[in-house]
Amino acid sequence: MLNKKCNNCGFQQKEFLNLGGRNYCNHCNSEIKSNNNKKQDVITISAYESQSTYDLLYGSLEWLELYVEKANYYPNWKNKKQLPKTITRSDIDSIDATRMRSMFSTSLTSLRSLARSKPDFFLEKLQGEFYKWLDGSGINVDNCPSELTQCLINLFEILKGKGEEFAKARREEVRKNIEKMSNEERQTKFNGIVSAYQEPLENEEKRAKSLEGQTYRDISFGNNFGGDADRGKEKFELIKRRLESSQREAGRRRDYDEMETEEFSNDPRQTLIENIKKNIDDYEFQEVIVFNGHYWDGTKWVEYGNEKKEKILIHKSVVRLEKKYNQFGALEFDHGKMFDKQKIGEQGWVEIEQAKLRSEKNSSHQIQDYSGRRGGNSGGKGGFGNPLIWGSSVVISLIGLAFVK
Repeated sequence: MLNKKCNNCGFQQKEFLNLGGRNYCNHCNSEIKSNNNKKQDVITISAYESQSTYDLLYGSLEWLELYVEKANYYPNWKNKKQLPKTITRSDIDSIDATRMRSMFSTSLTSLRSLARSKPDFFLEKLQGEFYKWLDGSGINVDNCPSELTQCLINLFEILKGKGEEFAKARREEVRKNIEKMSNEERQTKFNGIVSAYQEPLENEEKRAKSLEGQTYRDISFGNNFGGDADRGKEKFELIKRRLESSQREAGRRRDYDEMETEEFSNDPRQTLIENIKKNIDDYEFQEVIVFNGHYWDGTKWVEYGNEKKEKILIHKSVVRLEKKYNQFGALEFDHGKMFDKQKIGEQGWVEIEQAKLRSEKNSSHQIQDYSGRRGGNSGGKGGFGNPLIWGSSVVISLIGLAFVK
């Protein structure tokens, strides 16, 4: 349990670092004074940290507004949008709802990097902004679809200094997408991200220096939305409870379906197809020689026909292994990891091909999201808020998330 809080940076930790009988913060290395456990208003947050965190929150909300617009959840949404247009990417009109939601998730990753070390009193201010935005948006329990509900919950968990489940799921999603890339493509994307962040990083260093010595008390935040925080909080709690209720019901139905499937299923081929679709990123299609045109006469291979190739579905664990052929020149299938159309069936083969195409399309869009930038802004503003860069630690975190293996 993180029950120790630094009175300088607000970082929460299990135990302080004890050196020579004195306690020090594990994050900022400052000495912990004896009044560390007194009320929270003694905690100091720099003006730069405060400004950067608020910028990230507003940037995330702007991406969320764009996602809602693209998803066409509400016919009059343009009149409900509350943030000024600061995202000016040239490709913004061509981005579909699925990819827009991915952009929103990327912005949340960066917001979490800053929010998770902030003290409760500061996080409560951020939550208040979220509540006011929600109340002014017109979103409520009766008109909020499940996907949007999950977006709201992910954002709010991060504003509570949490979001571990979101981060874990996002990291796994990105890991799978990166694995699909060749080494050359991976290097190209990485270089593109590093190049895109160079100039904005320099601008952020200037801004940090201009705010040096100031704290969150020296700059004003909030009051950007016309909604009421208390009403927004009530609306959010209702939205959240409805999703939790529907998830419990879905869980009960799923348990029943699984029991029914185990008891009555008599189609092992369909079970195989569903397992492959569920783990589609672990498979790939290859044109493989299934007959090499030779047979083994006991001493040597003798040619007696033409080579034959077929499209085979292969588990990635055996993709690079040497293919083996029997004495009649036929490919020896590694059962459970290599499948042809005859084994899968015509309809199942089509289903698997479609699942693979969807996976590759999503992967391509998500990788592009990491290198996307706003256009025509010399102030260093870019694709995930205002401004693009929120300090070198956040950039390093974002790049590391994008390319972790």
